[in-house]
Amino acid sequence: VDARRLRHSGITAQDAAIAAARPLAERCTAAGLVVDRLLSPVDLAQTVRLHADPTARTGLDGVRRGLAAKAGLAATVDPALLAPLAIHAHWDAVQIDGGWHRLFWIAHWPTLTVQPGWLDPLLHDTPGARTVAVLMEPVPPRISRRRLNTESVSVDAQLHLRQKHAVRVPVHLTQAHEDIDRRDAELQAGYPEYGYAGLIDVTAPSRPALDEASQAMVDLAARCGIAELRPLHGRHDRAWAATLPLGLAPGRGLFGGGG
Repeated sequence: VDARRLRHSGITAQDAAIAAARPLAERCTAAGLVVDRLLSPVDLAQTVRLHADPTARTGLDGVRRGLAAKAGLAATVDPALLAPLAIHAHWDAVQIDGGWHRLFWIAHWPTLTVQPGWLDPLLHDTPGARTVAVLMEPVPPRISRRRLNTESVSVDAQLHLRQKHAVRVPVHLTQAHEDIDRRDAELQAGYPEYGYAGLIDVTAPSRPALDEASQAMVDLAARCGIAELRPLHGRHDRAWAATLPLGLAPGRGLFGGGG
């Protein structure tokens, strides 16, 4: 929630966040997902600690938590939960405490129709630790209409050229035309478009293990129809922050250059 946009509305950022989270939780529950309670400061600290270094779980099991911490009411965090303690950024990875991380950007999502559960291999079949983060942001109607017009002109020109020379029209071009018509109808009906970005954080206890887990992740993504995962070389440390459960959106220049 951007507090600057609420400056003259009389609504606090906390109330706006709760108002947005409540219907989201209800929709998740209706879809069959289990929505747990809100994370307390202690819960958030432990989540970040384990996200930075999954091998720290053994040490955290020995941290004594009082009744307030267990009930989610504690405001202070045990020093053992604080992380990250050390970050060493490399070109092709980032070492955070005892964990090695490599971040991938989902550069191209499947273009064909997908079925429910299409992401199951990526979510359930991975051999090591990984985090899949998807960020969504509404696109202003003016920008959506401008993009739609540009894409429509491009697709129509390709279709006209192929028909003129009696060249076979590929399936992906036909589907792109149908997708533009569908998006146009949705915009006319008042439904906004969303821009989204996907990040995958592969974590391993060592660099060789990270290389092996990264290759396995690329293969699993291909099974899901994600043909291109781009490692964010030179930006793994910045991209890692965007996968934390803190609502930090990646900067506009994070995906520039593609890696």
